[in-house]
Amino acid sequence: MRGDEERTELRAGEIVSKCDPRIELRGQIDSLLAQAVLNCAYAEHFGYTNISLGTQDIVRVIKELMRAEATGDAPEVRSILGMSLDELREASYNPKSELGLDHYYPDEHADLMTAHLNILRTDIRQTERAACCLEDDSKEMKALRLILNRLSSAAYVLMLECRSERP
Repeated sequence: MRGDEERTELRAGEIVSKCDPRIELRGQIDSLLAQAVLNCAYAEHFGYTNISLGTQDIVRVIKELMRAEATGDAPEVRSILGMSLDELREASYNPKSELGLDHYYPDEHADLMTAHLNILRTDIRQTERAACCLEDDSKEMKALRLILNRLSSAAYVLMLECRSERP
């Protein structure tokens, strides 16, 4: 394979085009990790303590997604932001009853941390769409898609919390 710049190893010696949708998904997950790390660094630098902890947890989960996608295993994620996956879904759908916070739709008055988190949230959704476009209904891919969906919820919850945690 050396010297073939248009092909790459998917896993266990399987060589595919760099245009393969699975390689596209890997690139999306890699970009997602970069965006999450940026959010984490930003939150840490500007004193958003709880947001920093939350983004660190998102980084942990994305790293697990990278590992799972590379090995073909199901991701091993039971909680995000200290909540079960079901609790996280409920918190994002019903923030008033679950978190005591109103729904929020970003606008031109958003602070920088909230704006960064919103970009992370939309990047997660793009990555989820890339995973959904694969013609793969294996339990491993379904689990990866579910985790991506919950990561979007996690980013939204952090956006809500950010509005009450301004340093």
